[in-house]
Amino acid sequence: MQFFLFFVAWFSLVLAVRPFHFKAPQEALISVFDSQSLSDYVVDSKYSLLELHKKLVEIKSISDNELNVGQWLGAYLKKAGLTVELGKVDGENDRYNVYAYLGKKRDTSIVLTSHIDTVPPYLPYYVNGTQIHGRGSCDAKASVATQVIAFLDMVSQGILKEGQVSLLFVVGEENSGSGMRKATESLGASWDIAIFGEPTENKLAVGHKGILLFDVEVFGKASHSGYPELGVSATEILVPLLANLQNLELPTSDILGPSTLNIGKIEAGVAANVVPAYAKATIAIRVADDLARVVHLVRSVVEDTPHVGPFSFFGTEPQFLDYDVPGFGTLVAAYTTDVPNLGLPLKKRYLYGPGTIHVAHGANEYVENQDLLDAISGYKKLIQHALSEV
Repeated sequence: MQFFLFFVAWFSLVLAVRPFHFKAPQEALISVFDSQSLSDYVVDSKYSLLELHKKLVEIKSISDNELNVGQWLGAYLKKAGLTVELGKVDGENDRYNVYAYLGKKRDTSIVLTSHIDTVPPYLPYYVNGTQIHGRGSCDAKASVATQVIAFLDMVSQGILKEGQVSLLFVVGEENSGSGMRKATESLGASWDIAIFGEPTENKLAVGHKGILLFDVEVFGKASHSGYPELGVSATEILVPLLANLQNLELPTSDILGPSTLNIGKIEAGVAANVVPAYAKATIAIRVADDLARVVHLVRSVVEDTPHVGPFSFFGTEPQFLDYDVPGFGTLVAAYTTDVPNLGLPLKKRYLYGPGTIHVAHGANEYVENQDLLDAISGYKKLIQHALSEV
């Protein structure tokens, strides 16, 4: 009998987190948690926060491989009494955005949003004194966890009602913005104000740089290295091209500072005794101003170089954000976020979250325990301020 009851519970849980496409309006996930009240679930904010953050970091969710974290988070939010929808995002692997809200009102005044994917490689969760380490511990599962707990606390205290605030957690932010763009196209919900979660040291971002991502491919001709005159060295073409890109006078901004260029990856050659027939570089420019001018400058270098393949790119403009909330410090972010990928009309956009970008993406990524706790208060203040604006 006990085995039968366990099987029924397990099978119900599988049904509860089964994925499906966004539709508007759409049927929510089946709940097996209706008997557990929200006040019972969120008893101790600190305990709930640290446990939630730990579980999110422990689940490997490198971009394009976010299935497990999305399904687990969807079940967690359903267990907390929310209506939960999982929206499929195109890609080679199954993966889903998570949208959650109170009751039946999908359109809300405010949306709290962040991303559940991380950069590679996966780094395991561990605690060292006051620091919580692991891939995504800072960027951006710290924001996800604190947004969730701040929201649930305010609901359990009777501060938030149906139709006021929703949660949107997307995939693919780190490599393409595909999750947020899919939500824009297919979710069918609307909001007045968006609060984006990223590492901002618990300050409000005044704005952040745009980005220009592109590859440079050079096609030469292989030959024996003893007879280089019989070949065309792709690397000898690529290296000066990259130097020319580094010497470009890129635009600057009085607010966001200078545009910066990073040659992030180079692939070339097969052996030291072979003239390389192919070389490729992947480049990211953090655009402080005038994306069109940056594209023009890069194109002038790339397209004037022989043996270079067609130039294509992905780019977003710099973003300027709202920061009109008393009691918060401010900063300028040199990184890029999902802000430009949420292509819906909004009255205001805020960018805020725990942790510092200086350790994100690195081998020693971490967030301070106190930063997580402080972020709960910060998100609550932002929500209350935003509600007063709508």
